[in-house]
Amino acid sequence: ELEDIYEPFKSKRKTRAQTARDLGLQPLADMMRVSSPIAPATAAVRFVGEAITTIEAALQGARDIVAEEAVQAPGVKERARALRFVSRFVSKRKGRDESQDRQFSEYWDFEVDFRNIRSHQYFACQRGEQQKHLTLSWRVPDASLDQVIKSVVGMTRGPPTGAQAVAWAEHVTLAVADGVKRLLMPAVHREWRRLVKERSEDESYDVFRRNLSAKLMAPPSSMWLKQQCDIIVGVDPGFRAGVKMAAISMQNGDVMEVWTGYPHNGDAGKRDTIDRL
Repeated sequence: ELEDIYEPFKSKRKTRAQTARDLGLQPLADMMRVSSPIAPATAAVRFVGEAITTIEAALQGARDIVAEEAVQAPGVKERARALRFVSRFVSKRKGRDESQDRQFSEYWDFEVDFRNIRSHQYFACQRGEQQKHLTLSWRVPDASLDQVIKSVVGMTRGPPTGAQAVAWAEHVTLAVADGVKRLLMPAVHREWRRLVKERSEDESYDVFRRNLSAKLMAPPSSMWLKQQCDIIVGVDPGFRAGVKMAAISMQNGDVMEVWTGYPHNGDAGKRDTIDRL
């Protein structure tokens, strides 16, 4: 997608990777990706100084850079998106006050496949989350997530050659695993939430449309009762502006009379409305 291609160039808050770049660790990250023939510790010691005090700190900064670059590579996000087909939507109880969150008891320990979430279930869970009674998350099988990590590692590191290839590969694997879990999956989870919300809204709108169509297209009650009727009376309930009513001829559809009644304004208003009807 175009948005995925543009992702590396979007302005964003300062990340751990950007902090590492500002400290001059981009060359070490490049050495990590291409499996430099120099040992990781030997390569990292060159970057130790006043700002970076240990070899491990230098390597961690390089891993942060590799992690960000790996998850922003074209095609990586699409691989993670595909995990939705094996993922489950999870709702857990957050509070412990039964008097407050009893209405959400059905969703205290609730799981459902991504493809099987019903609109009423999602909206109920969303309300529970908004009222701080539920926590919502996604459960992705570890084996499926590991497959994505392995595929991204293969896309990130250079050819596994050289005496230090295995040592550098360990760092790349750590970096990619961190990037996928810390950076990529939270963004993908937000996308899944948007997808489920849009799908649930479409489903609820469709249900409303069908129900409204059934109401509007329903025949007059006399047809259900199999009785002869000359007039249809339509009623639009109202309180402040009154109850608006209209009488229509069954013979030719002409509007016979339109009036407004106030049955809630005491006995007189009630009698007048009944008499008009």
